[in-house]
Amino acid sequence: MDSVNLEVLKASVQWIETGHRVLLVTVVRTWGSSPRPAQSSRLRTT
Repeated sequence: MDSVNLEVLKASVQWIETGHRVLLVTVVRTWGSSPRPAQSSRLRTT
């Protein structure tokens, strides 16, 4: 696991501990001009 994905997971733990609900999203495939490459991780709060 690269350091960027590890930072995403650490941030998710912090948000969960403060009572937020989070979604962990992984980019599976891209095409054209995309802001994130495939296999990138991202957090979303709900």
